[in-house]
Amino acid sequence: MKKIIFIGCIVSLVFFSCKKDEKEDIEDGFSFPLKKVNVIGTNGLVEHQGKLWVADLLGAQIIGFDQQTGKIFATYTKSLLKSAPDDLCFINDTTFAWTSFFTGEVKKTTYSGQTTLLASVGKNVNPIAKIPNKDAVAISFSVGNNQALLEINVLNGQIDTIVKNIPAINGFDITQEGILYAPITDNASLLGKGKILRVDIKNKTFEIITPNFPEMPSKEGFLFATGIVMVGSDNMMVLQSLNPVSVYSVNTVDKSAQLKGILTQKIGDNICLDGHGNVLVSTFIGNEIVEINNISGEKRTIRIKN
Repeated sequence: MKKIIFIGCIVSLVFFSCKKDEKEDIEDGFSFPLKKVNVIGTNGLVEHQGKLWVADLLGAQIIGFDQQTGKIFATYTKSLLKSAPDDLCFINDTTFAWTSFFTGEVKKTTYSGQTTLLASVGKNVNPIAKIPNKDAVAISFSVGNNQALLEINVLNGQIDTIVKNIPAINGFDITQEGILYAPITDNASLLGKGKILRVDIKNKTFEIITPNFPEMPSKEGFLFATGIVMVGSDNMMVLQSLNPVSVYSVNTVDKSAQLKGILTQKIGDNICLDGHGNVLVSTFIGNEIVEINNISGEKRTIRIKN
């Protein structure tokens, strides 16, 4: 009898082990929400604990997927989120905060899918990033003039104004020292004269930076840049989202911009780095993410799929 029980236990262990191997949504013993979805677009993009996460504004969902294969392991659809996400950031190991461009809401969602409204700040809210060493995110608006950069406490939703009377900005990043860099998305940026906003969060001051292009003397600025990711404190990668979609390395000291790569996609949206320093770009429409190798410059297209 004991032998039969023992064999039964072994069979059960093998069965459940195989079942776990079959389920790609299991991460460290936790089962993410997972359903078959169509990826309509790729917008806000972040790397977290070796995985990639993207907000799909048009599809009203947030998706976690594997960088190498593009295979989806987590889906947070509108039934959980209740509104369409545009940009996102992680505020701790298992919770991400995000903005809803159409409704003007800032929310947070746990891995289990519990979604909480943090604040309602007005339509056109878009970029968001965690403020280092604080239980807070910075958010702002990508359309309109005389906008504000706001700080929202992720524990209680309290809102504080960091700076106001700034131009519209898009996907930004913040250094460990609390300096925020954001691409400006004003009318001038549509004419190829896009600049960069620099904000000292602690001192609540800002300045506008005009980049220079030593290799392209006639270039006056970025053509509608929509994303920045910091590489340390002295360098940033800037995504120009139009004609052509391209990535520039910009030195924060001398403001010089160097072209790092041109993409064949028609439009870009956001940018992040993986743990190896490779650049990843979301492409707004469709299910593609482009990876640019930080050493060789070689490009690889990742197609997000079920």
